[in-house]
Amino acid sequence: LGFRIDAAKTVVDGELATLPLPEGVSLETLHDEANVQTAIGTFLQDDYTLCKAVLGKLQALTTALERSAFFSKHVLLRSTLLMVYDDAARTKLELKMVSFGDSFAAADGEAVSHDALGWSGTAGSHEDGYLAGVRSLVRLFNQMHPEMQVRNLKGNNRKSTVSGARSTAGGEESLSFTENRSS
Repeated sequence: LGFRIDAAKTVVDGELATLPLPEGVSLETLHDEANVQTAIGTFLQDDYTLCKAVLGKLQALTTALERSAFFSKHVLLRSTLLMVYDDAARTKLELKMVSFGDSFAAADGEAVSHDALGWSGTAGSHEDGYLAGVRSLVRLFNQMHPEMQVRNLKGNNRKSTVSGARSTAGGEESLSFTENRSS
């Protein structure tokens, strides 16, 4: 997939809790595309409008990264996309690039495509797969949002099982994606 879900909090039975996952699956073992889509759908509470808004932000991010001279000259190791929304005000959706502690500038004259899904495992390999991971998220959200729209129209969404009032003391729903490179 080119990314992994590192952490996820959402409202379950009125309380902020770790994202419920399919039986026998943890964030560490969440690799199957169908399970990833289920986890993201649960996080978004199968809300079509929210899914479409995230898709728009991911598409805008992809375009910005593809055009960025800075991005093509920097390696973003172990960096993260953080998605946060307020359950009580779903228009408050943020998608932020964070965690740049292991990022660095590429050598003079070297360009980084960020497209490689596989890492060679060598210190000289500067392809981090960041753009490949973001494009993979765009692809997944493109697949998910029409399905969510159908479920929303039929009234078959998860809001009844994963829902709750949001306090003003923080506690927004949050999900973080990290590019999938181990070293």
